[in-house]
Amino acid sequence: RTGSDSIVGGLTALAYYAITEQVPSQTWVMVPNSNRGTYPKNYRILRTKHDPKIEINDHGTWRIVTIERAIVEAFAYATKIGYQTALAAARTSIAEEKTTEDKLYRAAKDLGLWPLMTKYWEAIIAK
Repeated sequence: RTGSDSIVGGLTALAYYAITEQVPSQTWVMVPNSNRGTYPKNYRILRTKHDPKIEINDHGTWRIVTIERAIVEAFAYATKIGYQTALAAARTSIAEEKTTEDKLYRAAKDLGLWPLMTKYWEAIIAK
């Protein structure tokens, strides 16, 4: 419904990986920034300039961002998701050993979001 380059992301991905207590009322879908159009009301569309082929888990008929990309982009879209939600998700995923600091770093670097993540990094890794 949202195009071949669309991927499940945002708050839906954080809930899918069970690293947030929030359950979204809409399915958050990320589409390329060039995609303009109308979408069904049960989708929350995030237009992104980040490569839709980096840090993706392909499940055949649907694709979802990896846990690392979900966390990194939660900080990138903190105005929509919330800084506290992003920080709690990052800390929870590391504490529950679902990801590591190194994997988060590599995902941020691959997506070109490492400069953004540097200002949050100390808060993420603080014990």
